[in-house]
Amino acid sequence: MKFTGIIKSTDQIGRFKIPKEYLETYNITSETPLKLFRRGKSIIIQRDICNCIFCNSSENILTFKDKYICHHCINKIKDKATFM
Repeated sequence: MKFTGIIKSTDQIGRFKIPKEYLETYNITSETPLKLFRRGKSIIIQRDICNCIFCNSSENILTFKDKYICHHCINKIKDKATFM
């Protein structure tokens, strides 16, 4: 890991702000899901990659009941449902 020279403190309830430059560089918005990991004494922040639960695609993803489903699989489900 490379140290950027930026040091942040947490507020009274444990939050800290990610610098705007990082948000812009990594295209992170308030809607971007992020995962937190521990590695030794480090905390790793990583984008949550949203993959379809059926085909593992990461394109054209919708969320339904906390599950990720792509448009292609949704259309397949619609086709199957109309024949039943």
